[in-house]
Amino acid sequence: MTENTNYFKKQKLIPNWPQEVVEEQVGFVLGVGGLGCTIAVALCRLGFKKIFILDFDVVDDHNLNRQILFSKKHINKSKIDSAMEALESHNLRTEIVPMEMEALGNWSKIVKAARECTVIFNLIDVGAYWDVAVQSLGLSLGIPVVVGGTFNQMMSFDFYPPEGAPCICCVDKLKDQEVLDRLLPDKIQGLENINFIPKDKNPVGASAVYVATVCGFMMVSTYMQYLQGNRKIPTRMIFYYNTYEWVSWPLEADLHCKFCSKSLYFDKRPCYYEKASGKTLVPKKFKSLNSKEEIEETKFRTKNPLVKLGEKYSKQIIPCIPSTDSKATEFGNIKDLPTSLQSPYIKCKKRTPYVGFASGIRSGVMLIGKKMYRFKGCGNNTERFLVRDVKVFGETKYEEVRGCMFEHTSLREYQMVSELSELMKKKGIPTANIPTAIFKYELEEDQLPKIGKFCNVYECTSDIRLANAVLPGLEGLLSVLVHDWDHTQYLSLFDKSRFDKDNKLINTAVAVNKKLPLIDLRKVNVLHEAPKPPKHEDVHPRWFKLWESESHKMAPIVEYIKKEKKSVGSIISNLYYKLGYEVGRVVMILEKEEISWGTFYDNFTFDFHCNAHPDNLILVSEKDSVNGNLLAPWDFDFAFTKESSVPNFIDEETWTNWKNIEKKEMKYAIAGQQNFDFGFKEIELSDEMKQLKIGLRDTITLGYLAAINGEEPPETDPEIVKGFYPMLNLALIMNKVMKD
Repeated sequence: MTENTNYFKKQKLIPNWPQEVVEEQVGFVLGVGGLGCTIAVALCRLGFKKIFILDFDVVDDHNLNRQILFSKKHINKSKIDSAMEALESHNLRTEIVPMEMEALGNWSKIVKAARECTVIFNLIDVGAYWDVAVQSLGLSLGIPVVVGGTFNQMMSFDFYPPEGAPCICCVDKLKDQEVLDRLLPDKIQGLENINFIPKDKNPVGASAVYVATVCGFMMVSTYMQYLQGNRKIPTRMIFYYNTYEWVSWPLEADLHCKFCSKSLYFDKRPCYYEKASGKTLVPKKFKSLNSKEEIEETKFRTKNPLVKLGEKYSKQIIPCIPSTDSKATEFGNIKDLPTSLQSPYIKCKKRTPYVGFASGIRSGVMLIGKKMYRFKGCGNNTERFLVRDVKVFGETKYEEVRGCMFEHTSLREYQMVSELSELMKKKGIPTANIPTAIFKYELEEDQLPKIGKFCNVYECTSDIRLANAVLPGLEGLLSVLVHDWDHTQYLSLFDKSRFDKDNKLINTAVAVNKKLPLIDLRKVNVLHEAPKPPKHEDVHPRWFKLWESESHKMAPIVEYIKKEKKSVGSIISNLYYKLGYEVGRVVMILEKEEISWGTFYDNFTFDFHCNAHPDNLILVSEKDSVNGNLLAPWDFDFAFTKESSVPNFIDEETWTNWKNIEKKEMKYAIAGQQNFDFGFKEIELSDEMKQLKIGLRDTITLGYLAAINGEEPPETDPEIVKGFYPMLNLALIMNKVMKD
């Protein structure tokens, strides 16, 4: 079809109109009735790249009052054939793919088409379980689903985002669990047909052309708002034509929904990928490269730019750890991976069918089936693999590639994560990452092609990090969690040395540095949590129901604490201590096993590198918790063992010093030292709450130090333990409020 850029001249004049993005969209129109006809016309007129239209009916005479693609000559003819004919006069550049088939029996063909799509418009009136199937397909593919219908003088449509929360199963409580289990996102793409779903006995709908047409256009308009970056679209919208009443509201997420239960445990910032040239590797076995020549090469790389690769690389440096390199000696079959993982992805600016969530500057998360996969090294934000200056003492001296992993760092980390996952499993600690594959990029446009670019792929259970999500969420929760408390009694818990000359409370990090006494809030019943109902300005309405249910779980525990004569502390004080203890335990396991958490001296920048910080531990969901653990270690990039360290490079004294640095760095970060910036927006706290925050930071630090000193795990009252996850879930809701 001949392109004419003037077709879209007027809509390009709309402020912030993303025409380039629009022209990459692929829509799936399920059902070419009153709404489907309108939507198909709209997508063609907007300039979508491609649309699929599906129906298995013929045009009846009673369709003509509202199905705008059809005329009298189409009566008793195929809807698909008639729509294809009529759309010719509306089509400006769009490829239209007809699918004349019955939907339930041809589900596998629907799945195949949907894999190309960026949005699904569900207009088939089969019933609630059909809607669940389409929603589940959208969740599994990471694309939004728009559902609509009309009846009498009313139109209604729902917009479900690609990540769920809410999804249709959060809203409609269907009872047939056996059917729902067969429709879960990790199974939905593998079904040949869905003839097993129950069908609703729907009455014949009463509608008119203006009801159907306006509804169809509004559904398209909603998706266009989404394309333009609006993330506060109401989930459900209803309009009554006879009363001119417009109602819209965000439906509430359900943490226990089988279809999107992990919505709290991943960042919601959208992240888009595109397929990249290269290959996928599945390492199974490794060996260390420890010949004399290989060790010398490693030593050279730790101190010198890559001048051996040519003049173009004379200033290039790459991350180097004082450890021998690893080599993969055995590989698995990539056909054992999900199809979607058999070729590389890279982050991109434009909206694509491949959507996930952000996870750090050079990482992203994608839902494939019901599992989450983390791509570590898939591009520096949306800038792909950029080259930037490296300054030493304020002067530019070197250059480095950002956004990817390198062959030696990729393989070493992959091996270390594999081994550490097994180690943590033996210690009863949950695993945050399961090594799955490595992407090896072979890009046509590459500034420095001699430097290999790699991305490690891990199956993950969460992306909620201790430093930038859990602790800020808990501390942001204080103002609605704690009230009617004895502030004077609280301050009396601190030693006099904890107050400066202006009688201000000294924070935990400074106290640790000066070796001042810390307080343990578990030992006093000062705090009595009683969560207040959330205000509209505090919490997004879709979380109201979850907030209410988690608060309800905490209420009897709060009453139990109040009635206890002995000091059992509070939910939040015991929670902080446990979090600190779990962090310290991981640090000590690594020390005992002679493993460095990426701590070494960088010969290029003349500074220490250390990955032992609280953002490298993530919160696991209650479902994924093992032995009551709340945290799992997350990143092990640059980790190496004492055994694998380069001979004659690290002596016993150096190793001991580096491990002590590791423990100290983690201690100060846990204590809240200000120069540890983990990229979160702190909520504004009152002076009283700031002082309370110091007491909690004292408590988490004491928990950390207890583990470092080899003390036994805390024996927390079982009733209080029941309140940990409800409080954590409230904190995650608050964290999302702060990020919004």
